[in-house]
Amino acid sequence: GWLVFEDLATIFILIVMPGLASGTGAIDWVTLGLTLFKALAFVVILLFVGKKLIPWVLLNSARGGSRELFVLAMLAISLGTALGAAKIFGLSLALGAFIAGVVVSESPLSHQVSADLLPFREAFAVLFFVSIGMLVNLGYLKNNIGAVLSLSILIVIGKYVITLLLSFFIRRPARTFLVVAAGLSQIGEFSF
Repeated sequence: GWLVFEDLATIFILIVMPGLASGTGAIDWVTLGLTLFKALAFVVILLFVGKKLIPWVLLNSARGGSRELFVLAMLAISLGTALGAAKIFGLSLALGAFIAGVVVSESPLSHQVSADLLPFREAFAVLFFVSIGMLVNLGYLKNNIGAVLSLSILIVIGKYVITLLLSFFIRRPARTFLVVAAGLSQIGEFSF
């Protein structure tokens, strides 16, 4: 549950951050409000229209009997939704792909989608982590190694301590909170 909450918070941060990064130091409330409105409109459209349209497209492509057509339809839906989120609504590709995944997972054919797209999932996971690794600026890391290590240690230990402090408010065995704190002390792949 905690990790799901962190992912939802990350989605909110991905939506809000461009509106906060105006560069002037002041918050542009109009841009921020417009960004939140566009994100809400995208989610509403995709959850209501996409909930009917996407399963219909998947069902009709599966009825054709061609596995290749089904995979192509699935990739077109996923990539098209992500691109539409970026181009039409000004959101990130990652957010568009996430929402498309949520809608597709609600489809009655979600198990077939998962099985047929397994090779693509492996390839995209590799591409994701390689592209994240390529974003690391080794010169910056070398020049700021003290700050990077300090911040990393602060986050890992801080999250561990905060999780342990929650045990005073939520009555569970101490062992449970020790295991949860150890499991959640890292930030995760969506860290900023």
